[in-house]
Amino acid sequence: MKILEILRLTEKGHSQREIAASVGCARSTVGEVQRRCRETSLCYDKASAMTDDQLQKLLYPIYTRKKYLKPEPDYEYIYDELQKHPKLNLRFLWEEYKSKTPEGLEYSQFCER
Repeated sequence: MKILEILRLTEKGHSQREIAASVGCARSTVGEVQRRCRETSLCYDKASAMTDDQLQKLLYPIYTRKKYLKPEPDYEYIYDELQKHPKLNLRFLWEEYKSKTPEGLEYSQFCER
C-alpha cells in the first residue's frame, strides 16, 4: 500500500519529491499522507502491523463512513431524448434533472455518468 511506502521512505529521510516519484503519486499527496500520519502519531512500525482497512480508517475516517448517495438521473430517458433531438445538449437535460431533483448530481458528475 502506498501509505506504508510513503512512511517507510519518510523515515529514511527522503524528500517529498523523491517519495512521490518512487510511489507514483503527486508530491501534494505525499505531504497529505505525512501530515495525517503526524496528526495520528503513526510510524512505519506501527502501520506495518495494521491492515489496509485499519490504516484507511485511521488516516481517512470521514471516507470510511457510508457515503450519501445522490439520486441518479433517468439515463434511458436522457439517451432517448438525445436520440430524438440531435441538437439537444446535456446542459439542458441536466438543468431539467436539477429542477426536478435539486439534491441531485452536479453537472460534471451528470456528464461523466
